Amino acid sequence: MATAPRILVLHGPNLNLLGTREPEIYGRTTLAEIDAGLAALARAERVDLLCRQSNHEGAIVDAIHGARDRCAAIIINPGSLTHYAWSLHDALASFDGIIVEVHISNPNAREAWRHTSVVSPVATGTIAGFGGDGYRLAVLAVAAKLAAAPEFAARLLSQSRLRVPNEINPLALQEEGLLLPRPEPPADSAVPLSTLRPQLQFTDLRGRLLAAPR
Repeated sequence: MATAPRILVLHGPNLNLLGTREPEIYGRTTLAEIDAGLAALARAERVDLLCRQSNHEGAIVDAIHGARDRCAAIIINPGSLTHYAWSLHDALASFDGIIVEVHISNPNAREAWRHTSVVSPVATGTIAGFGGDGYRLAVLAVAAKLAAAPEFAARLLSQSRLRVPNEINPLALQEEGLLLPRPEPPADSAVPLSTLRPQLQFTDLRGRLLAAPR
């Protein structure tokens, strides 16, 4: 049984390249270094912390679904998905907990297309422009809100332990019980089983279908 509230930290596309990708904007601190610092801070604040990264929108949606009723908060940096991924908006809207949107740079001080966030309308708050320290500020903000509402945290402590794979993908989430499998058809059903198996499709940024990994 869990002994502390759980916080799920989700890093979106390209954040695995932190430290080398446009360091003049995103800094030279790597994602691993950020996550290590957050783990130490979480221990000091007496919260459980899970940090995961994916370059795939659907995988992030699955992780959000898996956190429902199991995590007290989600801290999310959606990367470029911030500006158009309404599936993240809808998934986060279904999450009954604290949501903190984090950005390493300040999107409003950059290109016009970055000024729109589909996540902000469903977020408890947004932290932007403080570099990697924005994640630390988010953890502290969540810990403060949980301390101010202990009954909320206590309700979630009774839930089963959440485990999210290091590399988020739908099949791994299903194995962890975080992604519900499609129901088996009745014994007398004429529907082929193959039509009920999860069909994964991958597209590029222009919506062109890519070959799925086997």
